[in-house]
Amino acid sequence: KIIGMATGATFKEINKATFRQFPILVAPPELTQAFETILSPLCSLISNLIQKNSNLRNTRDFLLPKLISGEVSVEAAEQAAQEKNDFIK
Repeated sequence: KIIGMATGATFKEINKATFRQFPILVAPPELTQAFETILSPLCSLISNLIQKNSNLRNTRDFLLPKLISGEVSVEAAEQAAQEKNDFIK
């Protein structure tokens, strides 16, 4: 139906007036609330994992050049990584 209502010679488009004619379904508030109740912990988990990944990337970027150059030993790197992670928490 959308493709059929689109007009234009260069590219097909739908103007505002035509678009406003389309019926839009809106979920009942109970369903919206149930969805948010289920989704909210997942969003928090995703946000937490994104932060942890960022911390790991920063630690890697900080330590890898020092390990490769020999500036830092593996034992010192482990200790520095632990200190940095403790600081971030």
